[in-house]
Amino acid sequence: MKVATALIITFFWVILFVDCILILNQYNEYRVYTKPLLVPLLYILMAVQTVNTTHRRSKFFIGIALLGCFAGDLFLLKGDQYSYFVAGLTSFLVAHIFFSIFFYRLKPFTRKRTAFIVIISCLTVGYFVLFLTAMWTKIQDQNLALPIMIYSPVIGFMALTAIYTITGRRVRRLAMRNFIPGAILFVISDSLLAISKLYSAFLKDDIMLLLNILVMVTYGLAVFLIVTGATRFIKR
Repeated sequence: MKVATALIITFFWVILFVDCILILNQYNEYRVYTKPLLVPLLYILMAVQTVNTTHRRSKFFIGIALLGCFAGDLFLLKGDQYSYFVAGLTSFLVAHIFFSIFFYRLKPFTRKRTAFIVIISCLTVGYFVLFLTAMWTKIQDQNLALPIMIYSPVIGFMALTAIYTITGRRVRRLAMRNFIPGAILFVISDSLLAISKLYSAFLKDDIMLLLNILVMVTYGLAVFLIVTGATRFIKR
């Protein structure tokens, strides 16, 4: 089991590295052989370690979230067409809903932690308000106002539920090591993706390449951290 786990993890990082090399060299047509492998590898990693779990619902929610991520990866690989981009957003929206359900089940909100919830909510809302305000002209120009306005609160809520898990004693270590950094990296990745999408016509090629690599690195780290953390919980 340990050998299989090590091989899957190694393969994941190798594929992510190769995908970034393909981005750097602008061989985007070959990314259909790399990017779509990342999420299935993480699902296999979870599956092989949680065969006899009693946390079947948690495993189901993470599985559906990964399915959303996988679909989103496929749609976003289709290019910059409006329909594919919106389909990709929708797929990741589903993923974030199920990640949120998983996190919330780990540590439901309580009145005792109202102040904590309000503070994190204000920070999250403040970030998205500032970000969307700065991007609003470009968002409207590309007719993305509605999908982005729907998507932003969902990923924001996912981040809130992930951060809130730190208040649970039995998952505090996982929260600090996996869930919180994973959720934050997801927000960063999606923010960078939005910038690359909205400003692609105005940025130099080398800046776009750097942005696209950063999107993949932060995304890969985000999903890896969340799934490995979830796996550690599920296999208990």
